[in-house]
Amino acid sequence: MEESWIKSLGFSIVDDWRPWSVDGQVAGFTRMYSNNLTFATIKIPSFIERENEFRLGHE
Repeated sequence: MEESWIKSLGFSIVDDWRPWSVDGQVAGFTRMYSNNLTFATIKIPSFIERENEFRLGHE
């Protein structure tokens, strides 16, 4: 859903998908767009309960 929203803005891709890491482990991916916008994903381990996913960004 977020990617379709970004596409609707009409920004061009400056840098395609690239992994980002924490302590040597891939933690997600980023894609950079024009107008200084970066879209980032976060890999959530399978042992984290679905109910806790929302809390990761709101602590």
